[in-house]
Amino acid sequence: MTNSATAEESYSDLIIEAFVNPIRSVAIIDDEYPTLNSFLNVELNKSRNFGVWARAEEPEEKQLKIENIERLNAITQMCQQKHKWSISIYDGKTPGFGFDQQAHEENLNHNDLLILDYHLDGDTADTGGIRARNILNSLSQNNHFNLVIVHTKGDGHSIESVFDDILKDFLKIEKHEFDIDEKTNNIIEEWLDENDPDGSDITAVNDSLDIKDLIKILTCKALKTNIRNPQHPFHYAQDDVRTLENGTGLSKSEVVSWLVLKELAKHQELQSGHSNSHLDWGYEADGNFIATGRVFITVVKKEKSEAAELLYDKLCLALTKQSATPMYLLMAKMRYELDERGLAQASDIINNRYAQAGWLFNLLDKSDNDPTQHEKAIDLHWEQLSTSSKRELVNFSKRMIDSLKTTNPDKRDIVKSFFRECVGNKDLALGNLNAYSCSRSVSNYHLTTGTILETENNELWLCLSPACDLVPKQRQNDWEDRIGLNYIAFKAVKLHNDNSQISTANNKANDNEYIFLNINGTLNHYKFSDGNPLWETFYANDLGIFNSDGIVKEINVNCLRIENFDEGAGDNTIVQIPALVIVNLKMKAIAELRYEYALNFLHKFGSNQTRVGLGFADKLW
Repeated sequence: MTNSATAEESYSDLIIEAFVNPIRSVAIIDDEYPTLNSFLNVELNKSRNFGVWARAEEPEEKQLKIENIERLNAITQMCQQKHKWSISIYDGKTPGFGFDQQAHEENLNHNDLLILDYHLDGDTADTGGIRARNILNSLSQNNHFNLVIVHTKGDGHSIESVFDDILKDFLKIEKHEFDIDEKTNNIIEEWLDENDPDGSDITAVNDSLDIKDLIKILTCKALKTNIRNPQHPFHYAQDDVRTLENGTGLSKSEVVSWLVLKELAKHQELQSGHSNSHLDWGYEADGNFIATGRVFITVVKKEKSEAAELLYDKLCLALTKQSATPMYLLMAKMRYELDERGLAQASDIINNRYAQAGWLFNLLDKSDNDPTQHEKAIDLHWEQLSTSSKRELVNFSKRMIDSLKTTNPDKRDIVKSFFRECVGNKDLALGNLNAYSCSRSVSNYHLTTGTILETENNELWLCLSPACDLVPKQRQNDWEDRIGLNYIAFKAVKLHNDNSQISTANNKANDNEYIFLNINGTLNHYKFSDGNPLWETFYANDLGIFNSDGIVKEINVNCLRIENFDEGAGDNTIVQIPALVIVNLKMKAIAELRYEYALNFLHKFGSNQTRVGLGFADKLW
């Protein structure tokens, strides 16, 4: 693969480069294949005269069948000789993969590709591939990206049912848009009992949907109850639905919902699987895939006489059918480049012994009072590591864009091919891009410039004290005689929701007025001020360090408020001057501005604080 884009280089080529080229090691789990240990045990039995080793596991009869040995030999040669992959072989018994939800991840996480037999207890065992599915579910929940080929003879010589069973495990339908009340259900059933008791007229009532079609209806927003869409599995039943509408007096939405719920009742497993919001899948006769972001699965038919290279080809085909988005592709390439080139860059860092000595002394001398010293050291090392792969990643990004432009010169069409649902809402896409550019999730363990805090009554405050003043214990002595050693003072500006449209905020994105936030998947935009900023001085407990449980980062702050009191009544009311009292507030850190944006608003706030009011008159009578 070249480093410069060529007209012949397709997007599919880059998918293979990003996902398949990084493969270095393969694990095979199949009860039909003998393992190295089982062969060694045979030799040990012979050499030790069938002593204590006689009890050791030896190959089973099916593992010694010539077709199984030939298939394993072909796969091994394909991995080791053609692709230069290392290979590990397990029979599914030692260790016992997939029992009681245990996938023995410590064995599998060292491999880039898993070739997994679906029936680990034999083709005749009535276990429904549960052990293989336990392994897949476990892999989908760990922090490693896993490529998996499910290599199987299928159920009844069909791999489609195996695919369906695996897919159902990654779905959990909890709430959907098809709920109807019991009265609506009774109206339809009573009308059918009276007008079509044998189901000969309204055929959709007795038809069964393919499980994949049902999943499409339940998960695709473009389908739902819109049976006019040619892609809708109930598109063929428009006449039946219209008949039920006219006969029962119900709406089309209610009738379609009834049909969908009738199908869902046949698949209770869809309501008890593992919910996965990032699920992507596709099934066609020549290839299939299930992808969750952490695991990519394709199901391949195990044939008696097959070329081992077919496994490689089917994996590549499945990856291209998924057609990962360009940014996902780039992230995969980043993972590979960091692993590929990071060691050389790490060696350069390690060889700079004087810099190492300085870093070590700083950590020993300052980190107790300033934990950010750890962050600074890691940031510097991380920057060095990323620099080594940046040029190659830029080249890959250029080649990726060139390949897309070669296939389609229309930029909007290219975006639509990956993000069809987003193209119709340009302002929402632009707003999310702005939110990603200016803000991020909380990365610090304490208050800093740009931290966005939410009060219990949903007010948002933007911390705008200089970062150097907010480092715990760094300027503690400056405030000791006034607020003690446990508090830190900071200024914050209240963010203003002007109820404007996202299009308005986007149009003024470069006018220094709006902040864009993506909070729990919801896009929000706030004004820095409405006129002059509303600001306040707060005093944070525990030197501004968040009380974090790993998910919610909370902080207790103190501020001044007017004391509430009873003003009395009647002519004898005593006029009282409201007293100021200290009020404790609980705040939650929900986001933070990226450094350059935080600095920009800090400067803007500083300019507002130092404005000069001149004495010109602007109004008389």
